[in-house]
Amino acid sequence: MRAVDLAWCAALARIGRAFAGCLALEAVDASGCPALASIGRGALGGCLALASLDVSGCPALASISRGALGGCVLLARVDVSRCAALASIGRAAFADCASLARLDVGDALAVVGRRAFRRSGLAALDLSACGALRRLRALAFEACAGLRRVRLGAALEAVGGRCFGRCASLTSLDVSGCAALRSVGRRAFEACGLLRSADFSGCVALAWLGAEAFAACGRLGWASFASCAALRLLGARCFARCKALAALDLSGCVGLVRVGAAACCGCDALAALDLSACAALRRVGAEAFRFCGSLASARLCGCASLRRLGASGFGGCRALEWVDLSGCGSLGRVGGGAFAGCVRLRAFALGGRARLVVGPRAFAGCVALRWLDLAGDRLWARLARLALEGCRALLRADLPPRGLLADGAFSGCLALAAVRFAPPGWPG
Repeated sequence: MRAVDLAWCAALARIGRAFAGCLALEAVDASGCPALASIGRGALGGCLALASLDVSGCPALASISRGALGGCVLLARVDVSRCAALASIGRAAFADCASLARLDVGDALAVVGRRAFRRSGLAALDLSACGALRRLRALAFEACAGLRRVRLGAALEAVGGRCFGRCASLTSLDVSGCAALRSVGRRAFEACGLLRSADFSGCVALAWLGAEAFAACGRLGWASFASCAALRLLGARCFARCKALAALDLSGCVGLVRVGAAACCGCDALAALDLSACAALRRVGAEAFRFCGSLASARLCGCASLRRLGASGFGGCRALEWVDLSGCGSLGRVGGGAFAGCVRLRAFALGGRARLVVGPRAFAGCVALRWLDLAGDRLWARLARLALEGCRALLRADLPPRGLLADGAFSGCLALAAVRFAPPGWPG
């Protein structure tokens, strides 16, 4: 059986599994089924020769169920744009449809299930007209190797984990109209190797960027969150290994609370970091900006709520010359190795009143560091073991009048001329 013509089945309401696994089936014509409401679970799944499905005359079609056309490797196009009632495309409904290059949907679509189009042949995706679509489920379009352009709709609130991960040909991502978007899931755009920009400046409701969201996007040059006042979290490794990332705009992120561990680790092209607008920022995670080889400056001067710089937070930033922490009076911990290997860092000053702990090897290998001022208005600070190991150019260190200097805190500081324990208000 090569073809099925359902044109005379005017009362047909559902296509079940009657044709599942029919290896020779090439075409199904349901255009004359105005009452068809559902293509059931696995209905045409595994029909390896199926090239054509015509549902153009099915205005009542409301759902394409789980695995309905999964594995139909020759299916080239499904036009459901005239299916005005279509609200749901189920789990793995078109998964592994390797020849499916185009999908036309109507504005009633509300659900795109998990793995719905995983490893399909889609070349472009435009969901901008889907006013009822609130969420794209996890893995929905993962590993669509030919997918080049994606445009998402204004009503969308969540992009699920790995939704577009490993879409190796993706070059254009348009979320400019996604004013309702609240979250981007874990690894949502991971390893999209040709993606050059991520502009979320129009996503004013965005609150959460998941772990590894854009990790290993090797050509990603810039990312903007300029108007994302609701953004609270940059997830762990969200831009890790984005070696071409030269600009990260967080200028409007006044609600940002946390930068996750290794968030921008290995972003070799990132030249400047400005977090001065992030007044609510409380924590910069471990290795957050580690090995950003071109990073020359970091401004955190407006981060009045900052409590902690994580271990190795800026470690290995060999081009880093200055860090502005003025106004970070609440900072209580500089983690181990936080600035280790920052060979061009010349001075480091941190004011404020908070008790301060400087972790092991926090400034180890900062061979150009000449002046360290941790006095401010604070009464107590602790320098952990080897905190300033190998800072051979260090001339002066200003510390609070109380605290603890651990063994080897100034090991290898060959030029050190003075360590001053300054009481609050000391003019220096």
